[in-house]
Parts: sequence; structure tokens; C-alpha cells
Amino acid sequence: MARAVGKRPQILPFRREDLVDTPTDEEYAEIIRGHRWLGGESWKLVLRRVTREFFARAMMDKGALLTFFSLLTFAPTVVGAYSIATLLLANDTAATNRLITQLIRDYVPPEAEETATDIILEIVQQAGDHVWVLVVSILVALFSSSAYVRAFARNANAIYGREEGRHPVRTVLAMWALTFVVVLGAVLLAASLLLNEIVVRDVFEPVAEPLGLETAVEWLAGAVMPVWRWVRLPVAVLLGMVLVALLYNFTPNVRYPRFRWLSVGTVVAVLGGVLVYVGLTAYLRVFTRMSLLSAVGAVVAFLIALWIYNIVLMVGLSLDAEVARARELEAGLDSEAVIRVPPRGESAARRQRDVGKELRAAGEAIGPEE
Repeated sequence: MARAVGKRPQILPFRREDLVDTPTDEEYAEIIRGHRWLGGESWKLVLRRVTREFFARAMMDKGALLTFFSLLTFAPTVVGAYSIATLLLANDTAATNRLITQLIRDYVPPEAEETATDIILEIVQQAGDHVWVLVVSILVALFSSSAYVRAFARNANAIYGREEGRHPVRTVLAMWALTFVVVLGAVLLAASLLLNEIVVRDVFEPVAEPLGLETAVEWLAGAVMPVWRWVRLPVAVLLGMVLVALLYNFTPNVRYPRFRWLSVGTVVAVLGGVLVYVGLTAYLRVFTRMSLLSAVGAVVAFLIALWIYNIVLMVGLSLDAEVARARELEAGLDSEAVIRVPPRGESAARRQRDVGKELRAAGEAIGPEE
């Protein structure tokens, strides 16, 4: 439903029944422009509120929920990647398994290599090289990933303290589109980390030989890959920052004046991801060799690392929300209770308001007869 000309956008605060006005997009752009840099007292308030919200919003529980949806994506994604690799290598299953083994040897600590190899090959051993396996696994992976994105959106709206305002159909379509972009970005991120001389030769040599392009493959493997080894980590960090920024900008029902590639929250999320990876690697290198149940320990460590990183994602988003609140307070807005960033949609919020009033009226009608 279109908003009347001159009427301010409205949001429905979380678990409340009264709509609240927010500035227009143009007004909010002026607010942000005039208060880009927070003062010391504002930063103190941001940190205090983030700390309080961590416990009040049960961030650890939210991280566990997101971890569950992450795991739903893991198996079909592995099968899809295996099927793609098999097709690229001219249906050469042996070459694909050799490539998987080499990649695990490059990126997994020696103590966990056997466990990782067994887990991956156990998942894909029944996949075969059929195209239908690829199609089904990709569809299942996208469906599971969309469940993750939708759950992230619900948590993001709760962090901003507002109900979803976009129309349900629009929300579903937006979440599916975002899921596709995020999954594609995650594939590019994984490819940037896994790309090496062996991958280049195994993937491109079967295509290059009939075309007489063996020299180009040698150039890629011998000249480009040594340089790529030095730049792939910065590229991976940048890709990770873009993926986090996409989640932070499009999942909650908030519309900032411009797309924020870089924010306090995205920096914290990316740095937190690096620390989680370093901690997981250190655990696998040190403790797996001390435990008789190293395989179980490695799986549990991976789950805990995934859980911690999902918590970090929530904390980063909470930081962005509280920074927005502090800017609004410095600009003189009444944002102590409600963050006033304009919404992406209002129709669902109005419907929820009306339903809430109907339920309250129905409840008031129940009582002792006079």
C-alpha cells in the first residue's frame, strides 16, 4: 500500500501495538551526514547497550538457532560442489577425489586430515556424477540457506527493535534473492581460498588440450598462482566483508541512505571470523593429537566455532544498530526506546498492528458477565 504524500514512514516496535513515526529518507540522510563521528559519551552508551542486549536478547541462543540452519546447508552444499567438480573434470571421479584429498591436506591440520577426508567422502560417496544429483543438491542447499537468511532477518529485526514491515511475498522474494547472492559469494570465497596449481591443472588441462592452450595453463599454474598465494587472503577478507554487509543491509527492515560496505559491525564480524578460524585451527593442531576421540572432538570443535561465529555476526549487527541509535540521539531524535531508521516496508507492520488490536479486544471481551 502506497504511503500518502508528505506522510512519514512508520514502524511497529517489537512486541508493541502502536506505530511510531520515523524520519523520511531525505531527513535521515541529513541526520547521518551531520553525525558521522560519535563522541566519547556516545561510544560508551553504544558499548553499554550492546553488552546489555547480548544478554537481554539471548544472543547465544540466537547463535545456536543460526548454527542449526547452517548445518542444514552443509551436506547438500558438499554434494553439489562434488558434482560440479566431477563434471568439470570430465566425470573423472578419481581425479575429483584426489583433488578433495589435496585440498584437505592444504587447509586442514595434519591431525584432522583423515577425519575430514572420511567425513567429506562419506557424504559424497553415493552422489555419483549425475546431473540430477547436482540439481537436487543445489536446490536443497538454496532452500536450507534461505531458511538461514530468513532466521537471520527475524533476529536482525529483533535487534533493531521492530517488527517486519515488508509484505510477506516481497519479503520472501527478497530473502531468496539475497540467498542466491550470498551463496554465490560464498562459493567465490571458497574458490578464492582453494585455488592453487593443482586445481588449475586438473580443471583446465582437459579443456586446454583439445584447443591447444597448454601454454596458457602452464602460465596460469607457474606465473599467476605464486602471486595468487599472496593476495588470496586479502581478497577473501574483502569478499567476506561484502557478504556480511549484504546481510546487515538487506535482512532487517531498515533502509539507510546508502549501502554501507564498511561499518563498525562488518569490521567486527570479519575480524571475529578470522579469530574463530585461527582458534579452530589451533585447537585441531594441539588437542586432536592428545585425545583418543579426536574425530568426535574435531566435529564438536567445528560446531562450537560455527556457533561462536554466528554469535559474532549478531554482535556486529547489534553494534551497527546501537551506533545508529547514538547518531540519532546526538541529532536530537527521540530514540532512547526506538531506533528511527526508516523502514523498507510498512504494510505488514500495519497488519500486525490491526491484528494485535483485534486480539486485545477479543481478550477484553472475555470476562465475568455483569
